[in-house]
Amino acid sequence: MKRMNYIAAAGVLLAMVLAVFAADELSQTDGWTYDKNGRKRSKATGTQRSDITGDGVIENVQSVSTNPGGDALVLGSVTNCGFAYFKNLGPDAIDTNSVPTNLVQVGSYDVNTNFVAFLSLNTNQTSQGWLAISAPRARATGTNSVKLDYAITDR
Repeated sequence: MKRMNYIAAAGVLLAMVLAVFAADELSQTDGWTYDKNGRKRSKATGTQRSDITGDGVIENVQSVSTNPGGDALVLGSVTNCGFAYFKNLGPDAIDTNSVPTNLVQVGSYDVNTNFVAFLSLNTNQTSQGWLAISAPRARATGTNSVKLDYAITDR
């Protein structure tokens, strides 16, 4: 009987250890400081850990065109968009005939299939957060396509 109790206790302990290692798969760190015209605000760097229930993840560098409707982002095995990281890597080519803008917008379609941006990134700017949309799109503004580095996980 004691042996059965030890085996049961060991099984419970193993299940608890596995649950701990299966939780908090994502660690997100951020912080910032604003200081202009005497106005200051700062958020100390902090880390948040989150569980990811799905197994899908995509890490990609995609060329984003100037198409007014934006380009669908490749999602690979991601079926339920969750955490996302974006970085504007800049233009694919330099246009010598006009001044290119290197801005990339991330967004989605509205009910009338119009592109609606929820994020704007200049060259080398990054952003991270949780998506509330299932089909993210991106578009470059100006005359050149832009390379967008991104990673998206399942929720």
